Amino acid sequence: MLASLRTSGKAASPRRASNGKAASNVLATAALQRMEHDPDISAERDGTRAVAAGGAAPKRVPLNVVNQSHRANAATAALAAEAFADPQLDPFIRDHGDPHGQRFANWIFEKMGGGPVWTEERKTRAVCPFASRGHEFETPHDRSSAHFAAWHSPKRDPSEWGDHFQLDDCRVWMRLHFWAARETGIFDDHPAFAARAGVRSSSAAGDTLV
Repeated sequence: MLASLRTSGKAASPRRASNGKAASNVLATAALQRMEHDPDISAERDGTRAVAAGGAAPKRVPLNVVNQSHRANAATAALAAEAFADPQLDPFIRDHGDPHGQRFANWIFEKMGGGPVWTEERKTRAVCPFASRGHEFETPHDRSSAHFAAWHSPKRDPSEWGDHFQLDDCRVWMRLHFWAARETGIFDDHPAFAARAGVRSSSAAGDTLV
């Protein structure tokens, strides 16, 4: 079960281990614990918004909202489609049938102060078991479990199974983020955001990848 894997680290990959399987177990367990103790992820799990000691409460951010859907829906849908087609990212994604784009849009909407649409959706999300390389897992129900399931996707190469995200994975992920935002008009509609992100709008970029 996922709970036992979380405590024992049995699902770790040997690729990152320096001293065999025991060391790889320690690395996987430590990585999961860091995620689960992250203040932001803990706040999401508890349905609260973390405020640093002495800090100001989060402010609501004006959003372009239609029927409780953030404008980012088009971009996150495009991002999901590109990730499915990318040979580096797709092995992390066990099931293309999950509403990855909509869930990501809901998370962005909530993080920017639009309301708890992602938290409310998580409360109704079915959690089902799935098997991967002889271990049993549960389908994701929050960010830490989603990352853990991605590390142990049955589509990953055996030599990398259990490894958490590496710098090259993150770089491709962010490049696809910017590409999707540009292609769906986010940067044209919000040039200040494009400038802050250090990328160019579609009209300025031509065929150049960001």
